[in-house]
Amino acid sequence: MNDHKGIIASKQLQLLLLPLLSVLCMGSYASVPGSRPGSVVEVRCMEREREALLNFKQGLIDKGGILSSWGGEEHDQNHECCKWCGVECSETTRHVIGLQPSACYAVQDQKLQHLYLDHCGFSGIIPNQLGNMTNLVTLDLSWNMLEGGIPKSLANLSSLHYLNLSHNQITGLMPELGGLISLRELHLNHNFLRGVVSEAHFTNLQNLKLLDLSFNSFVFNLTTVDWVPPFQLDVVKLAFCHLGPHFPKWLQTQTNLSYLDLSSAGISGQVPIVSEAHFLNFQSLKVLDLSFNSLVFNSTTDWVPPFQLDVLKLASCYLGPHVPKWLQTQSNLSELDLSWAGISGQVPKWLWDLSPRLEALNLSHNQFSGSVPDLSSKFSGYPVIDISYNNFSGFLPLFHQHSAVLQLSNNMFRGSLSSICSINYGGGLLDLSHNRLSGPLPNCSSMEK
Repeated sequence: MNDHKGIIASKQLQLLLLPLLSVLCMGSYASVPGSRPGSVVEVRCMEREREALLNFKQGLIDKGGILSSWGGEEHDQNHECCKWCGVECSETTRHVIGLQPSACYAVQDQKLQHLYLDHCGFSGIIPNQLGNMTNLVTLDLSWNMLEGGIPKSLANLSSLHYLNLSHNQITGLMPELGGLISLRELHLNHNFLRGVVSEAHFTNLQNLKLLDLSFNSFVFNLTTVDWVPPFQLDVVKLAFCHLGPHFPKWLQTQTNLSYLDLSSAGISGQVPIVSEAHFLNFQSLKVLDLSFNSLVFNSTTDWVPPFQLDVLKLASCYLGPHVPKWLQTQSNLSELDLSWAGISGQVPKWLWDLSPRLEALNLSHNQFSGSVPDLSSKFSGYPVIDISYNNFSGFLPLFHQHSAVLQLSNNMFRGSLSSICSINYGGGLLDLSHNRLSGPLPNCSSMEK
C-alpha cells in the first residue's frame, strides 16, 4: 500500500508542530488595543501566526483537501486564518488558541480516501465515528497505543481496501467484518485480541488477499469441516493463533499462496507432505513457516515439491532421523531453519552448497556429527549461522568473512583458541562456549601485525 500516501501524513507531525506552537505561545497573553470587555470586535489573527499555520500545512500531505480553507490572498475571504476550518482564535487576544483539523473531517469525509495515522503515539479507544467515513480506501492506525475493542462501525466502510490496526493494545473479540466487501488487506497482528474466529467473520470478504491475525489469542473454530473461503489469499500470517489440532484443511483451497506462517499455532499430528492434500496447490509459495508445532513430516525419497522457497522455517517439526532429500530441490533459499528437528548423522554435502543466496542457517539443537567444511565461499550478505547444540567435531572451519553471527557453542570442536583469528570471523557475535578448545584468548589485532 506504499503507493498511497495519507490525507494527512502524521509521521513528522510533532516536528512540524514545534515551531508552530512556539510562535503561537509567544504572544498568548497579548491584548487587542482599544477593546473593551464585552465589546464585539472582528477577530483577525496575527500575521506571524498565519504564516506559521501555512508553514505547518506545507509540511503535510493533504490529498483530500482537509485543510483546503487554509490560504488565500490578502483580500481573499480565506486570507483570515481565524476563519479557517479547525482553527480557533481568542476573541480578546487575536491569538490562535486551538487547532483541531479533525473537526474538518465531518465536512470533508466524502472526499477522504486515505488516512495514515501510524506511528503517531495515539492512545485511547478507536472512535466509532471512523465508520462514518464511507469513502475511506485506506485506514492505517498501526504502531500506536490504542486500547479497547474494534468498533463494529468499521464494518460500514464498504470501500475500504486496506485496514491496519496492528501493533497496538487493542482488546476484546474480533468483530464480524462482512461489510468490508472491498477489503484486500487485514492487519490485526500484535494486539491482545482473543476469542473464537469462525466462518462468519469472513463472510463477503471475497476480495481479501492478505490476512494477518498473528500474535493474538484467537482460536479458530470452523463449524464446517469442508469450508471453502470466499477469498483466494496471497499472504496468510496466523502465528500464535490456535488452529489445531489438525492442519487447516481450508488452506488447501488457497492456490495463490506466496507466504504462509503458521508458527506456534497448536497444530499436531502427522502431515503427509508428499500427498496432494496439503501442499500440491502451493506452486507460488515463497515463504513457509511451520515452526513450533507438533508436526511429523513423512515424505518419500523422490518427492519434488511444487514450490521454490525463499524462506523455510521448520523449527521443532520432526524431520529426522536424516535431512529430508526434498530439501535438495530448494535452491533459492535465503533462510533455512531446521533446529530442534530430531536429525542426526553428518550434514550432507549438498546442504552446505544448497543455495548461493543463503544468508541465515539454523541447524541447532540436533544430533549432527562430523566436521564442518570450509564455508568461506558459502553464504551471502552478512550470514547468520547457528550450529550450536550438536556433536560437530574437528577443528574450527573457515567462515564467510562478513559473518554477522556465529553460534558454535555446545559442540566438540577442538584445537587452540588462537585459531579464531584465522576463521574469517566477521566481528559480530561469536559463541564458542562449551567446546574442547584450549589455550589463552588471543589478541587477533596484534597477530595481524
